[in-house]
Amino acid sequence: MPKRIMPVWRSIFIIFFMHSLARRIGERLQAQGQPLGKPSGAATLFVVLVVLGAVLGSVTSRNEVPVIIDVLVLLLQLASLLPMISIQRQANLASGDPEGTSNSSMSGSNIAFLILGGMLWLLYLAGLVMIILLGGA
Repeated sequence: MPKRIMPVWRSIFIIFFMHSLARRIGERLQAQGQPLGKPSGAATLFVVLVVLGAVLGSVTSRNEVPVIIDVLVLLLQLASLLPMISIQRQANLASGDPEGTSNSSMSGSNIAFLILGGMLWLLYLAGLVMIILLGGA
């Protein structure tokens, strides 16, 4: 019986599923005789960056801290993309599509969520700029 995968729950609780995903990618690459990168190392780096960003974000929301901490949180969130890029490349290789062409188009819902996510980032950045301009540092 194939394993039932629930993408919504896996994306919400990504830090708990990232290592199993990396392990599956690594196993598939090894079975194919592909050069094995470090998907588990990238998964660990991703989890560390996400957790550290969340902890620092929680601290900044509850206390009067310098704005530089907010900027650090933003940079940590952006830095978590780097290990994800590595994992995605290895997943593409493991699935026999190194260029990722089979999943290179966007649906209407993809575009809608990109717009919503972009708006959320813009609000976050606008709030950060307002804090800096109003002397909250």
